[in-house]
Amino acid sequence: MFFKRVMLVIVFLGLLFALVNCSRPGPVASFEVLPVEGKVGEPIVFDGSKSDGEWYDINFGDGKDDEGSQPRFTHTYTESGDYSVDFRAWNISGFLPLPPDCMCGYVITVTEPGPPPLDPCDTDPLVTISLSHSKIGLGGEVGVVADATDPTGGLIEWIEAVVTSPLGDERQIPRVPGGHLEFPIIGDEEDTWHIVVTCQNSCPTQEMIGTASASFLVEEDTPPPPTCEDPTLRAKADGNYVSNNSTLQRETGDSISLRIETEDDDDCGPCGIEVDGIVLIRVHVWKGNEANTVFSWDTSQGTMSLSNPYKIFSFDEEGTYGVDTTVQDDDCDLHREAELHFLIEVEDPYVPPSPTCEDPTLRAKADGNYVSNNSTLQRETGDSISLRIEAEDDDDCGSCGIEVDGIVLIRVHIWKGNEANTVFSWDTSQGTMSLSNPCKTFSFDEEGTYGVDTTVQDDDCDRRREAELHFLIEVEDPYVPPSPPVYELDVSNLTRPSGPNYTCHQISAIIRMVSGEAEGPMSIRWSDGNESLGLTGIHQYSEADGYVIQALNGAGEVVAYASINIQFRECVAPEIEVISAPLLLAFVGDSYIVSFVGSDEDQEWTSCLCQDSCVAGHGIYRAQINVFDPLGNLVKSRELECSEVAFPMTLTGTFDEIGDYRLVIWILDDDNLCGCLCNCAHDNSVELNVHVIQRP
Repeated sequence: MFFKRVMLVIVFLGLLFALVNCSRPGPVASFEVLPVEGKVGEPIVFDGSKSDGEWYDINFGDGKDDEGSQPRFTHTYTESGDYSVDFRAWNISGFLPLPPDCMCGYVITVTEPGPPPLDPCDTDPLVTISLSHSKIGLGGEVGVVADATDPTGGLIEWIEAVVTSPLGDERQIPRVPGGHLEFPIIGDEEDTWHIVVTCQNSCPTQEMIGTASASFLVEEDTPPPPTCEDPTLRAKADGNYVSNNSTLQRETGDSISLRIETEDDDDCGPCGIEVDGIVLIRVHVWKGNEANTVFSWDTSQGTMSLSNPYKIFSFDEEGTYGVDTTVQDDDCDLHREAELHFLIEVEDPYVPPSPTCEDPTLRAKADGNYVSNNSTLQRETGDSISLRIEAEDDDDCGSCGIEVDGIVLIRVHIWKGNEANTVFSWDTSQGTMSLSNPCKTFSFDEEGTYGVDTTVQDDDCDRRREAELHFLIEVEDPYVPPSPPVYELDVSNLTRPSGPNYTCHQISAIIRMVSGEAEGPMSIRWSDGNESLGLTGIHQYSEADGYVIQALNGAGEVVAYASINIQFRECVAPEIEVISAPLLLAFVGDSYIVSFVGSDEDQEWTSCLCQDSCVAGHGIYRAQINVFDPLGNLVKSRELECSEVAFPMTLTGTFDEIGDYRLVIWILDDDNLCGCLCNCAHDNSVELNVHVIQRP
């Protein structure tokens, strides 16, 4: 090897081979590994044909290496394990002593070689046989299933079988292709039967035969020994079967018809005189305990017939009686028994008590609803009531008389004010009410308190018992709810009663009652997020829009409304028109005249409520003319206010000094007066400068 240096390993695994490469300016190293997983003792190719270099070397990771000008190397590993392989490409021309290189690496896994594959021409196929029975009776059937397989994974060409009977007769089962065979065998000869199955695999050079054998036994059937079982036993009391350990109910003086049903149907007898395989029936009836015998019957003693085991007996006293029944069969090895036991509870007959006489029951329905005794119903004049009486007498003291449900009389009395003032009266005995359908409908024409008294009588024979029910009906004239209140909402412009409504105007709203009573504290909603409490309110809108002013009652419900349209008009500054003014250049001693006219274009809508206004239509509230000498001293001034303001306004004077005179005209409009809270009062001014020199 030329050089040893630190190596960078990059691994890439492929499906069929490993391709490993690195590249940078200069040589390029890249190699394939085939196979990607090697076997001990088998050559592995490391092919770097895709590399670009002048010289190549490789370290196989097991202490061996190689180099050359050709990038293809072959190596055989002698032990299994994981080996890190380093491959480098070099450019050596013109570079001494260390030419540049490019190195890449790969980890290869080497394993021990597996066993050599089996040769189908050197391995016999295998056969398995399955029998449905290993022993059958004469004439029975055995199912045979045979399967053949090739351990090398090859195919089975054919399979066949030979069956040999106990007498030596061979029966050929036809050959079938493949490795599966099924067939039945009828065992028509006693003794052992033999089966041999043969198959052949697909070896092309010689016959490879597999065989297997099986056998089964055929025997003549022999009857099983007899099965000895207990006899069966059932009993009927008065024609009904009685369960073991059950209890019957009877009264003193009752009789019971008892019949025993028993038989023994096994093959272990007969041994003895028997009926249906039974040689003994015994019945023991006792009271209280088994030692206290009441009745006893036994076929061996002649007190009961074996062919007709039937008895009738009765009970004279209360108590608990037991019935024990035992039977024995005719089995020869031993007489097997069966037992049945049950109880009979005997009581004296029930004597019903004397009838209890009770008052009848009485209920009443008014318009389908039950009415409580001494209750009060509410009705209005003109209402009708459907009254139904429900009464019955369910005791055993009748019937004595013509009755329905034990009732012979129903009486209803309706009065007003007092019981003597009868309004309605019905009585089944007088034919004014049906006993079978006691229902009446009646109405009230007047206010007042009405009483309803209901009485019923039952059919008891000792005396007629009664039941009563009383209730009141309060009748009033129908309630007429008052008419809902009616409101009006008056909206006006306090700033300007007529003409357009502008922002900054004061809008008044008044809630007026047309009819009815006010519903709680009232309020006015201006629809711009503001609200006034009470029946009146004054509001000033800041934005132009259409608004719906609403009147609200105490529940917050809108009860009246009015619409208003608000327009926007901006306040403007007043204007000054100079009529007369001195020239810009004057001489000492010259006289001057200053005259002007002031006006306010928006005065038409801002001074709308000034009935006693001091402004005479021009909208100017204050006006001034000031004259300042060259030293800035006020030497001449005139000021008018309110009603004094009149136009044109004039000021006269004389220039007395050399220098620059300043003449200032100033006016203030009335936009912030007379309730117009627009905060838009404006003034305006005009300044004139006159240069005064000495007259030459």
